[in-house]
Amino acid sequence: MKYAALLVIACAGTSALADVGPVTDFSRTTIAGAPTYTPRDAFGIFGARMAVFSPAGGAFYDDAGGGAGPNLQNFGVDESMGLFAGRDIRIVSSQTILSNGNQIVSFDAYTADGLPFVPNGATVGGQIINAIQFDIGTPNAPADPVDFNTPITVVGALFTVSSASSTFGPFAPTTAVVGGNGLTVRAGVQAGTNITTFGLNHFHVEVEIQKIPAPGALALMGLGGLIAGRRRR
Repeated sequence: MKYAALLVIACAGTSALADVGPVTDFSRTTIAGAPTYTPRDAFGIFGARMAVFSPAGGAFYDDAGGGAGPNLQNFGVDESMGLFAGRDIRIVSSQTILSNGNQIVSFDAYTADGLPFVPNGATVGGQIINAIQFDIGTPNAPADPVDFNTPITVVGALFTVSSASSTFGPFAPTTAVVGGNGLTVRAGVQAGTNITTFGLNHFHVEVEIQKIPAPGALALMGLGGLIAGRRRR
């Protein structure tokens, strides 16, 4: 844990990601056998992508030929998110219903072989990598949020990053944004001038969301309160 003090919330935001280049306009696809969920759950397809940065710019975790990786993911499925330095970067998503009716939606990005996301001394643009970022549904992911069947609001969110021997965090994600029925998340860390010595190989993100009752349900709740008040009088 001696490196923990060096890890901070990433300042690498949209402006830094813009240096990576344009994102392909992916079509929505469905993998046969993907699980289905009840209307209260997260479901369907969402964008997910990781990127690394150095003072010289950034690079996506994509296939070995430089093309975009399989950045559209199926919720609830453990699958590849792309390659970096020849290693497979995996993603798995899940959800848990809490006793109060809220949901915890979790995302894990990890290396299939357990080795670090980036090798020690790896560079972008000839300079040592100093930041790493994990995006869900943002324009760089590509822009396809996690879908819910009802409008939601974010109650809270956090993430941790881990190596084979240490866990750093939890940190608050830089963003956890709701747009109607969709959720997007961006989380990242940077460390001085060299993040490759940390051996990071796992991102874990948790977002607690709450469903927003439909207008009809709110009206019914108000009517119930009015009737109860009249009975008390």
